[in-house]
Amino acid sequence: MKKTAIVLTFIISIIGYAANLHAGTAKGSGETVVDCSKEPIPDGSVEVSINGVAFKPTVVKLRKGGGLSSDGVKLDKFTLEFKNEDDMFARLSAEVSFLVPKGKNPDGKTFRRLPDTTPFPKVSTVKQPAAAEGLPEVQTWEMQDRDSGLKISSSFNGPGSLRIELGKRTGKTITGKIHICVPPGPDAGDKMSSVSGAFQAVLE
Repeated sequence: MKKTAIVLTFIISIIGYAANLHAGTAKGSGETVVDCSKEPIPDGSVEVSINGVAFKPTVVKLRKGGGLSSDGVKLDKFTLEFKNEDDMFARLSAEVSFLVPKGKNPDGKTFRRLPDTTPFPKVSTVKQPAAAEGLPEVQTWEMQDRDSGLKISSSFNGPGSLRIELGKRTGKTITGKIHICVPPGPDAGDKMSSVSGAFQAVLE
């Protein structure tokens, strides 16, 4: 299992290199990197903005599906999604996937991804909050505007950061707050993109 963790760590490092190679914001560039993993989450209902195209999600879901393991530690994967319509190929959407110990619920937990502006090909020293050895608790995030063809993802946007605070579930729903911020860049458009505010998600 240790070999598996080493391989996963290597893959995550390669993805990090790609993210930082394409990053539009870097230390020393004179631009300020916003860290939404620690900033207070804005009040109000959740709103998504993808390179200047804003929408209030009409569909918010928290889905459980899949999982990973590292050095004997088994984990379940959850995906939190926001859409402008209840369609697999919604025109506007955003989602984040994260890990929790197998068999446990994410209720009441906080999940973070820190911004990483390490320039390629230097090895990043940013330690992401981990669910297990070699496995960041936040696995991926992405935003998509199908009309414009723009897809912004964690794979190519190292400076992107986020914070999710989940509340308690009531029946088939769970409350929470989220803050994602992604600075402009070659793979992120020319405007800041974000997901910010409070939400109530349907559990699936």
